[in-house]
Amino acid sequence: KPIIPARRSDAATFLRAYQPISYTLGGILPSGSAYGLTGKQGSGKTSFMIPASIAVAMGLPELLGLDEVCRGRVAYITIENPADFRMKLAVNCYVHGITYEQIGPELTILDGRETPEAMIASLIDDVEEFGPFQLICFDTFQAGFAAANGGDFNSNSDVLAFALRLRNLTNV
Repeated sequence: KPIIPARRSDAATFLRAYQPISYTLGGILPSGSAYGLTGKQGSGKTSFMIPASIAVAMGLPELLGLDEVCRGRVAYITIENPADFRMKLAVNCYVHGITYEQIGPELTILDGRETPEAMIASLIDDVEEFGPFQLICFDTFQAGFAAANGGDFNSNSDVLAFALRLRNLTNV
């Protein structure tokens, strides 16, 4: 890894460089960063991320009991169980009175077992055609790791290398 030299500045210069944090989910999820949602299998991670995705895509913070969300297009990468995701997305649209035509242009789905680099290339093509994403969901880390032949899941260095490949999703 290249060594990044420390930047030297006085405190006033350092403090003036402050940029307020922008949140995708009001006060919960800062924009422009990669975050992991962890929990036991079947604990509801996907069941939470689907309404979160709809809330961002449609500008409906009340779906999450929030005061605000930053509305924008959403990409959802479903690797582990696309059939379950499809069913839960359909149910959420029905329950919240959202038609497929309404959600269609706001939510891009990547359904497949590709490398992070192939997924990123596909998302970049989508951005060039339809505009930027506010939120990108990756479901799930472990399934994506296996699909990308990430190595040994019990190896810290292999898992870190895969996580660094996924971090490039923040640049889409």
